[in-house]
Amino acid sequence: DALILRYVEGVSADQVWPTLGAAQRQQISLELGRIVAAIQAVRWPLYGDLLPGHGFLESSRWADVVLHRASALADRAAQMPNFPPHLLDGIIAMLNDGDALFDTASPPTLTHTDLTPGNVLLRRVGDAWRVVALIDWNRALIADAVWEFADLWHDPSDPFPWVAFFMEGYRERHELPHDFRMRQRLYRL
Repeated sequence: DALILRYVEGVSADQVWPTLGAAQRQQISLELGRIVAAIQAVRWPLYGDLLPGHGFLESSRWADVVLHRASALADRAAQMPNFPPHLLDGIIAMLNDGDALFDTASPPTLTHTDLTPGNVLLRRVGDAWRVVALIDWNRALIADAVWEFADLWHDPSDPFPWVAFFMEGYRERHELPHDFRMRQRLYRL
């Protein structure tokens, strides 16, 4: 039930989130953490892209997928004028040096990788707003569960969802790995 291809009634969270009070933001953040944890409870046979397309790769090794994606990005960056090649070399070296972290990856699981307010639909139920759907799965990846957290919370002045409550909801179903922060930082590269 993680992927349902049908129309769902709802309002984009980017329209509603700025108008909500603290209690409602907490509740939505908690719900979203629970939903992501439920999605990640479903296991997949291989790491890789959700749908076949340009650069598609599937592998039983998470490191293969990350390095494949990094290589493709390196090729694109090398074609950009004024991109400092030493910066790219440094990133690739860090990924190669981080191979021990790849060994601790979770089993393959679905990650949305773009949990912005525009990709979360809400619906008013009584006096409260509830999460009804996650949309726009075009960046989804079958990955280490921590991959989901690499792209979250870019804007610390107005985080979506609220970190503490999202993580509380998530931890109700999943224990965080001991090297969570290290893997999150590595994947942000």
